[in-house]
Amino acid sequence: MLLLFVMAARLAAAGEVVDRVVAVVEDRIVLESDVRWEAAMMQVEPAPALLWARTGDAAVRATEAAGIRVLAGDIALYQPDSGGVAERVLVLSDAVGGPAALDVWLAGLGVDREGLVELLRRRMIAEAWAARNVAVRAEDEAAWIAACDDLVASQLERLRFRRTAPIAP
Repeated sequence: MLLLFVMAARLAAAGEVVDRVVAVVEDRIVLESDVRWEAAMMQVEPAPALLWARTGDAAVRATEAAGIRVLAGDIALYQPDSGGVAERVLVLSDAVGGPAALDVWLAGLGVDREGLVELLRRRMIAEAWAARNVAVRAEDEAAWIAACDDLVASQLERLRFRRTAPIAP
């Protein structure tokens, strides 16, 4: 722990940005790395859940997902089991070209296997919340997406969102 603190202090002293907060949803932060993760998933996810098909904006996806996780809370119904998460790891691994390619892809994002499991688990919570709460059958994709848009907008408006200004290049 002390080593982590010393490393963070050195980076801060050097003025190097490691990650930055792009939004806060209630008490949950959305980091720039979360947005990069969403952008990367948009490129490789073989069959994204309809929740993710609603927008092509990675920042919107990451921020909405944080809000949905606030709404889902710790309700067991929305928590994925370890087998489901493991299956998603395999699907993602296949999508990027196998286990070795997955490790390279993750390294490019600054994520290890443990971090991948947590990122996928968080994603699956949002998907489970949407699947449970959208009152339209998923077979009618257009109707489901429209209903999901309405539901997400109505539910998220109850939450406090704070977005930070982008850093100029």
